[in-house]
Amino acid sequence: MKKWLLAFLLLATLLFLLLFPVPALAASRRGLNLWFGTLVPTLLPFLILSGFLIHTGLVHIPASLLAPVFGRLFGVSPLGSYACFIGFLCGFPMGAKVLADLTRNGRMDPEEASYLLGFINNVSPSFVITFLVTESLERPDLLLPTLLLLYGTAILYGLFTRPGLFHRKTPAFSGIKNASVVQIRFELLDACIYDAVNTLLKLGGYVVLFSVLAEMTACLPFLPKKTAALLGGMLEITSGISGVVKTFPLKTAYQFLIPLTAFGGLSAMAQTSSVLKGSGLSLKKYVFSKVVTAALTFLFVSFFLWS
Repeated sequence: MKKWLLAFLLLATLLFLLLFPVPALAASRRGLNLWFGTLVPTLLPFLILSGFLIHTGLVHIPASLLAPVFGRLFGVSPLGSYACFIGFLCGFPMGAKVLADLTRNGRMDPEEASYLLGFINNVSPSFVITFLVTESLERPDLLLPTLLLLYGTAILYGLFTRPGLFHRKTPAFSGIKNASVVQIRFELLDACIYDAVNTLLKLGGYVVLFSVLAEMTACLPFLPKKTAALLGGMLEITSGISGVVKTFPLKTAYQFLIPLTAFGGLSAMAQTSSVLKGSGLSLKKYVFSKVVTAALTFLFVSFFLWS
């Protein structure tokens, strides 16, 4: 059944590219502009630097500085604190990428990484501040409530799923590499650059593909305009935001956009799945956590708007 569905979607997308070349081209350009203009300059330095820190063992230096804050709040290791900081600061899919790298290199307990994956892989604050609130909604007065709704809900989810809160914490992971081993080689830096560029190329492919899918959804004649706008936001949040803002009144658009942003869109899911490969971390658990977080965010934003 899944194979038939995938084949149908691929065929439908191919027909859309052939029969509607103008909107397909516009969607591809939007995806490429988003990738080259935003993702590459934003994520490339972090991907290179974070990969180098992890593979050399130097990651323990910033991790030890962050541990007093995130370690006490979520009960995680210093490296878990580093992952929290990167995940909340840099946006999709950096949180998942750091956790996957730490797990693959034997520097983090897989159970701790699985716990953190549930709430640290989010949109970046810069995306929320500039693109969502200032440019799309044009309501700077909603900045503080938006940040509290998005990141406050994620933090609450992390606190309520914290290991040891409702069940006994498992014994410490014994396979972590020695933190004192630090190896710095230019060959390693080359490998980190290659890995960062390869990761960004895959992310760019997903962004373009889901931008085209969102445009294809908007062009379906039998689909109501409001439904198409919401589906576009579920597919690719960046391109979907403008469609929701144009289709709904501001109050309703805000009520839908905040949980959609917390969810991240299927494009972010695909990007996260790509960086998790080989780490052993469960994508299903991650998807479940994002659905729960989005549902909670919808409840909170509804209470905020209608109270």
